[in-house]
Amino acid sequence: RSFDNVMSVAALCFVPQWQEAVAEIVRVSRRRFALGLLNRNSLLWLQKGRGGVFGAYRGAYWHTTAEIAPVLQSLPVTDVRYAFGVFLPGGSAMARLTERALPAMLPMGAFMAIFGKVHDR
Repeated sequence: RSFDNVMSVAALCFVPQWQEAVAEIVRVSRRRFALGLLNRNSLLWLQKGRGGVFGAYRGAYWHTTAEIAPVLQSLPVTDVRYAFGVFLPGGSAMARLTERALPAMLPMGAFMAIFGKVHDR
């Protein structure tokens, strides 16, 4: 309970004990937390993440909502929300247009953002 809000963007993708790191993020937060993770259920994972051998993605762990949800359910958090982005890798004009048309709740974007509130203890 040292910080009002705690945010981690992509760092947990390189932490082997990410579950413990999420618990620590919740522990030190007084109010809210935000996590940014790479999503295994995405086209980018198929393109660059499989095998973890390409550039900045080398060694990265790609998460799924199915493995994140039980970890968060075991912690004193409420109002957990997921949002997704980067549905079509590459940044072409067509990809940018498609990004605006797809709902952020569609769980297929390469970037997974998770937001939640910490229970009063």
